[in-house]
Amino acid sequence: MFNNQELLTLIAVIDKGSFESAARSLFVTTGAISQRIKSLENKFGAPIIIRSSPPKLTKNGERIMLLARQISLLQKEVVDVLSAKKEGRASIPIAVNYDSLTSWFLKVITRSCVETDILLDIKTTSKSATQQLLKDGTVIAAVTPSPEIIPGCKAVSLGALEYLPVCSRQFYQENFKKGVSKQSLLKVPAIYFSNEDYSGNSFLKKFDLSPEDIRRYFVPETDGIIEMVKANVGWAPLPRFSLEKYSEEDLICFDPHVFTVELFWKTWELSSLTIHNFSQIVLQEARSHLLQNLPDTNS
Repeated sequence: MFNNQELLTLIAVIDKGSFESAARSLFVTTGAISQRIKSLENKFGAPIIIRSSPPKLTKNGERIMLLARQISLLQKEVVDVLSAKKEGRASIPIAVNYDSLTSWFLKVITRSCVETDILLDIKTTSKSATQQLLKDGTVIAAVTPSPEIIPGCKAVSLGALEYLPVCSRQFYQENFKKGVSKQSLLKVPAIYFSNEDYSGNSFLKKFDLSPEDIRRYFVPETDGIIEMVKANVGWAPLPRFSLEKYSEEDLICFDPHVFTVELFWKTWELSSLTIHNFSQIVLQEARSHLLQNLPDTNS
């Protein structure tokens, strides 16, 4: 039903961010790109792309994009097998939450570069948004904290990232010297990755608080959060991995409560050797660096 050339064009438009950039990457005119997309829409009987800047997929477009990425990857593997040689390198678009990308997942990237011919196209975002990128076909695999089952996907628990409540020594002396309490936490700001960052929920719950009860700054970058904490702006829930290079002169854990966020590795159901081999690296590194044998009491 769908022309392979048209499916590759759809991938290029979304990945490159415009019809013009897609045309340059495929060595055709912008008009040819428009014709191919229009042909896909005629075959599907509905719009598949919102002509915005950058272009976005409609719900129907998300379904076709998922098909396009699967066909592209499997076709690459079949060509390699039949020709008995590598015809280029397979590209895998994956989504990884930022805390993982700046810590344990770096080991995955390093091993993949050394041990495989895979080209990684990594999309990094907040923890919850990685799930949506998998749903809409932007990526074919994701590290996500969401246990939600996606039809057509398989999920494996990776373990959990450990988080600590952290502040500067000066901030501690000024605000928590007499103890950490509900009252003291209500008086000071916290620094979170985004409004969808749930990493500190279980810590706040200990004091009968929710994220909405406290003042929060949103900084979508771990190093930026750490710099704000060091500058005495507020406290933050930070992954243990991110703190290893800092001394207690810079940052201190102001409460013994360690809280965890369980992560899952989700991939679309594909009989793909490329995905299988890469998944093995992800699982091995997760077993080595994330907390395993999680209790059921985590929230």
